[in-house]
Amino acid sequence: MPRFVILRHEPGPNSIRALHWDLMFEWGDALRTFACLHEPSLGHRLSVQRLADHRLHYLDYEGPVSGGRGDVTRWDAGVFSLLEETAQQWRLDVDGTRWNGPVTLEAVDPENWTVTAAS
Repeated sequence: MPRFVILRHEPGPNSIRALHWDLMFEWGDALRTFACLHEPSLGHRLSVQRLADHRLHYLDYEGPVSGGRGDVTRWDAGVFSLLEETAQQWRLDVDGTRWNGPVTLEAVDPENWTVTAAS
């Protein structure tokens, strides 16, 4: 099963974002990644920004991010099943420590999405 990780990203002196959470989903040989400015909570629809894909390395990584961009710590991790994928929506079933159950990611436009994790 593919894996996912949510990293709490504390900004560093060269960060372009404030404190945020990186939602990362294993998709082949990369991680589809989204930045969320609020702690990911169950039962709420949150705005997220689609970022460039990241290396699989981050599935198991905690520590400093290169270039003075801060530090990441694991907030949640686990596996997921892809239930449905269209250009505008991904429906997943996640099995993590904090997130457990259905998760829906929906595109507002190519860079801006929403994420909802059922409670």
